[in-house]
Amino acid sequence: MRAYLQGGYFVVEIDPEEVEAFASTWPGSNLTTTAGKEFSFSAANGDLVDAWTVQGDRRASTESEDGSALLALSEDACLFGARTLELESVMGIRYPSEAVASPRP
Repeated sequence: MRAYLQGGYFVVEIDPEEVEAFASTWPGSNLTTTAGKEFSFSAANGDLVDAWTVQGDRRASTESEDGSALLALSEDACLFGARTLELESVMGIRYPSEAVASPRP
């Protein structure tokens, strides 16, 4: 996975090999394992903004793959991106048990 900031969003790209490895742990997954995924999230709160299946230079909707496996993969991507980019607001809102606690005065 790779994560980067883009304006008020953060983007997480997932290679096809990573999608395949994830799908192999998810029984009944309907994820396309021959293509990568790209998720865009709000940098303020981690809300999912967009999702794409990426193959070479082509991007396609993930509509045919919609389901619990795609949702779980997007959650993994969000957590990865928030950690990698050190987005404390996203960590505090979406993953409070994993956020670094602020010291109390």
